[in-house]
Amino acid sequence: MLHIYLPNQVSIKGPSPVLAHPFRDPMLISLGNAAAMALRESNGLGSYVAPLLESITRFFDERYIQFSIDHDRLKQDGLSGYARSSVMKFISDNLNKEVTVETLAKIAALSPSHFHRAFSASFGTSPRQFLIDRRVDRAAMLIRNSHKNFDIIATECGFSSASHLGVQFQKRLGVTPGLYRKMA
Repeated sequence: MLHIYLPNQVSIKGPSPVLAHPFRDPMLISLGNAAAMALRESNGLGSYVAPLLESITRFFDERYIQFSIDHDRLKQDGLSGYARSSVMKFISDNLNKEVTVETLAKIAALSPSHFHRAFSASFGTSPRQFLIDRRVDRAAMLIRNSHKNFDIIATECGFSSASHLGVQFQKRLGVTPGLYRKMA
């Protein structure tokens, strides 16, 4: 399943029925499968991952949505490219540890309140929700590619327990970790 999240800076022009319900598009499926394979093969670090994700975005934008992005607002409110990549790397390297907004703000050289606003403008979600999403992504990868028990996976991904992992996993992916492992 491919989820597409639109940033707050997107203003949709006209009705877009595709946003109201799940749908299938063969081209999006092909691009999504290619991106999923690239992510799996490179653990999310390959140089070809970003271009594939950009292709998915561009295709979706051109095919389904006519929108405009307020680029001035993005520059004003969002994180700089360097801050964004530094924060992303820190989060990726520290998923199994406590990650605070204060720590991320220091990395971005911003106050915690300004960082929270800039992060939300850049990613369309709060730092806390983003961190949980990345932890669930990592857990899904470990569930797919290992036979580790869920307690170990939860610890490696920064969840307090297998139960906490299960709640967040089901909330985001719609299935339990056990069912996800069976489907993989």
